[in-house]
Amino acid sequence: MDPMRLVYIAEDVRAALDSYPALANNYNNDHSKIFHGGLLNNQGSFNQLLDSIQANLNSDPRLHLLTKFNYKRLKPDPGSGATFAEYFYEKSVGELIRALDGILSHSPYEI
Repeated sequence: MDPMRLVYIAEDVRAALDSYPALANNYNNDHSKIFHGGLLNNQGSFNQLLDSIQANLNSDPRLHLLTKFNYKRLKPDPGSGATFAEYFYEKSVGELIRALDGILSHSPYEI
């Protein structure tokens, strides 16, 4: 785990949350907030947020991505069959940040 990469990812996630004023007020830099119930009330809104996060990550020159990150292309959870978006809709902001760090730290996403 690269601590600076984790900081950059957290900043990109925060910027996406801040771009939605209603979310920014509920989030208030609290990484323990759960997306379902705590921040967003529907899966469609969460998918839009993930699109914003993805755009931030892919445009962040500090991350040195070899391949653009695309959460929609990730395989579903083997246990539940849930997509990335469905799985993390039930998780916290911090859990999403740590998962993104894990994904981006593996080839082909990072140098």
